[in-house]
Amino acid sequence: MLPTLESPIKENVEQALKHSIPLILNIRFYISIYKSEEGTDGSLLKLAKLNFIFLQNIYRKELAEITRWWDKFDLKNKLPYARDRIVECYLWGTAFRYEPQYSYVRVGVAKNTQLVTIMDYTYDNYATYEEDDLFTLILDRWNLNEIDVLPDFMKVAYRFILSIYEDLALDAEKHGKSFIVPYYRKIVKDLGMAYNKEQKWIMERQMPGMESVDEKAVQWLLSDPKIVISAATMGRINDDLGSHERENRDGKLATVVNCYMKDKGVSKQEAICEFVEIIENGWKVITAEWANGSNSVCKEMMEMLLNYCRAAEITYHNKQDGYTNPEKYLGPLIASLYVDPLHI
Repeated sequence: MLPTLESPIKENVEQALKHSIPLILNIRFYISIYKSEEGTDGSLLKLAKLNFIFLQNIYRKELAEITRWWDKFDLKNKLPYARDRIVECYLWGTAFRYEPQYSYVRVGVAKNTQLVTIMDYTYDNYATYEEDDLFTLILDRWNLNEIDVLPDFMKVAYRFILSIYEDLALDAEKHGKSFIVPYYRKIVKDLGMAYNKEQKWIMERQMPGMESVDEKAVQWLLSDPKIVISAATMGRINDDLGSHERENRDGKLATVVNCYMKDKGVSKQEAICEFVEIIENGWKVITAEWANGSNSVCKEMMEMLLNYCRAAEITYHNKQDGYTNPEKYLGPLIASLYVDPLHI
């Protein structure tokens, strides 16, 4: 039925059949639809355009700021494996909180998404197993004075991590939230341990059970279990479904798909179908938690978890890896949101 519908009804129905995405990522689409409808209120349309232009100017300034921040590290030259994805990282920040007053959230999410990317590739794609162990040990001690025992490329990565930590500590103090600093430090340490454990599985040709992989994704999250575990599991599975083919070519074994195939003795397609169902069930949990509220998680935090899942759906749409191939999958969205002007 969908292919027989005409625009803009077709696009509206198609979007309704999918999970919703953060409003800001679709706002130009909504403006274009409203503009083409009969009986359009010109004042309302102009107001919507002005609102978008206002937001776009804020995003451009923040992107300029965070690009300067990223460029000062020169990791593209210092680390041969470093992926230059700062714009894509900022897109995740925009998905988390698009409102103008949440600049610190967007910038913080962008910085920390880039941190995770650097840690991921340091452990997975460049370091030896012995170097992974050493990096995990030094990361756990959290002492810059011990940096000299690391190989040169790890010194660069370690300084980058500590710099982000220092930025967060300053921002937390500015907003009266210094209590989060030790939690953040623990999160980074635990993330390093999780990456190191994954490398042990790969080097020893082990195939962990599904429970081990899910635990890795959520062990460092400290919040209400039901909604947080659902969000983390959905993000982990979306990532693995999108990157499964590439990681298989790279010789990686510890993906969700491979673990499930081994545990259950099923085909790749059967495993993928099972994980699509897990993601759907996760959406049901998150929707129910959002509708019913929670005693231990504020509405604002729940909304950010919801937007995290939405951003993962966009990045790994149709089991494609938009983070690895942004020009192919995320490019049009990035251009419409940050680059292409909207004329009054």
